[in-house]
Amino acid sequence: MEIGTRRPTIPDLIKLAGIFNLTLDELLDVRDDKDFKDLRNLRDVKGGIKSKPNNSTDSLFGNLGDSFDMSPSFMLLNDEDSKENTLEKTKDKTKVKKKTYKFNKEKFKELIVYILNKIASHPEFNEQTLHKILFLIDFEHYETYNKHFTGETYLRRKNGPYPRDYKLIIPEMIKSQEITRIEDEHFVFPFIKYLPLRKPELEKFNGIELKTIESVLFEISDLSFDEIKLKCDMEHGAIRTKIGQVIEYDVRALDIDNFSF
Repeated sequence: MEIGTRRPTIPDLIKLAGIFNLTLDELLDVRDDKDFKDLRNLRDVKGGIKSKPNNSTDSLFGNLGDSFDMSPSFMLLNDEDSKENTLEKTKDKTKVKKKTYKFNKEKFKELIVYILNKIASHPEFNEQTLHKILFLIDFEHYETYNKHFTGETYLRRKNGPYPRDYKLIIPEMIKSQEITRIEDEHFVFPFIKYLPLRKPELEKFNGIELKTIESVLFEISDLSFDEIKLKCDMEHGAIRTKIGQVIEYDVRALDIDNFSF
């Protein structure tokens, strides 16, 4: 890994965070972290791949005006027309950026029941793990098929992605006797988990959706809580979202190839 012959694994990154006395979020959040940038620069010098400053902006935009007609007739363009054109362009950009999708509440409930039937009995499975699994299924399905699974909205929290409608849906499912809540007070913080009271209705999923569920459950089967959180952050770009904000389905995932120390 030091010489760039292989990509870092999730356990590698956890070890690196411990070596540099950083949290995983601090290690991976490269946007404004001066110390991390200094570390990256040091790595580049040692590896002999120190890149030159990018001055391409000057060459790309420096003589841009030469490509346009700057004659008086062009400059006398009606101000009102210009404003209207600008407004229309702004509207068009807004339409492109906003993607509307509908949250499928019933499918979200059924997904919870399916997951609980599969792994709720695992001793380390708890409520926060469930949040992350729901996130991974929704986002991996969208990334693979460009279609929403449940269409749930997820917020980035300190401990990982959180489904926005979760706190309203869980009480409904308890009331309808679909799941039951278990809380263990022997831990420093309450250890909350849920157990299913019925089997999932498989006809509510199509074959591709079932494939996504099983694929995600298989991928995380040997991962710890921190490793599952790291998977959410890295592979689906959650770390690029500020705490408390919505994680967009189209956010660019963090390129793990850039983390070879």
